[in-house]
Amino acid sequence: MTAASLTAFKTKLAAHLAELHELDERNQKKELKATFWQQNDDFTVAREVLIASSGTIGHEVTKFSLVFSKKPSKEEAASICHTLDGPCEQMLSATKVALYCGAGSALGHDIIHGAMRVLKGMHSLSEIIESEELSRVPELTGRVWESCNSVLNTPKSNCVATKRSMLQCITMLNDTINELKQFLTEQEEEESLDDVEQDDEFAFDSNLSPEERALFEGNVKLLDMVAAILKRGVLALKKLDANEDSDALIAWTCDLHRAYAAIQNSIVEAGAALYPPIDEDELSEQVNALETAAASILACLADQPEITDADSQAIEAGRAAFNSQMATVKAQIEVSRT
Repeated sequence: MTAASLTAFKTKLAAHLAELHELDERNQKKELKATFWQQNDDFTVAREVLIASSGTIGHEVTKFSLVFSKKPSKEEAASICHTLDGPCEQMLSATKVALYCGAGSALGHDIIHGAMRVLKGMHSLSEIIESEELSRVPELTGRVWESCNSVLNTPKSNCVATKRSMLQCITMLNDTINELKQFLTEQEEEESLDDVEQDDEFAFDSNLSPEERALFEGNVKLLDMVAAILKRGVLALKKLDANEDSDALIAWTCDLHRAYAAIQNSIVEAGAALYPPIDEDELSEQVNALETAAASILACLADQPEITDADSQAIEAGRAAFNSQMATVKAQIEVSRT
């Protein structure tokens, strides 16, 4: 493979990535239709092909790394890349086949982003070879190998993918809440660095004022309520497992997953905005975003197939409690402004 061929290989990888980004956008816009909930024979075969393609890339990259221990020339390195051209194309094809076998929102996301990580790694590898930064080859080949290995964990069904994604969202929220509560505990223990900060021109006040403490605690309570809402969604999925492959169920689970995905950034940003010095405008913006995202999840939960009266009443009670606490937090923000 000549230097020109290496450039062509890199260009082809960029085109593969652009196609994956387009597929990701289509998935977010609900253009890729989910057709199964539990395991599906066609998807099982497609998943095996996808995993096999990633295995081929991982195997070739391992050999690539071994060859580079002998410090090959740029031309020799480019020649090695040629052996990866076909497997990279196969991965893109396998990704599309798996998606069109009926992957839904969560499963489609996992498939697309798994392939993206592999091909992005390959693109970065081709770039450093082209620029002759060969000392970075072990780092990049290791990254590609890890990405290929992660494809082995591609969920076997929309059910598994959706639950996994939603549980990850809950875990992230719980981590955020625990960090905030730990910060409050440290405040209460009065383990401050005030004496040091007085001598440090770059120091900032990490202590909460009484108004900020009330605002902080109110927001933590609000996030606790969001956690309860998210857990209810997971419990709702467990109850619906028996109705596998129902069109209404599949459509609803995709909507629920998208609502969970949308709230993740709001959770992180709302938590970060609470640390002093608190910017009320920033916090207000993040609280409003959290309100919108949580309302979307509550609306989706209320719209679940075959919902019972008891579940409907529980969701409405949760909505009322959340709205009440949201009003309290917004009032606290206004007090903090003065």
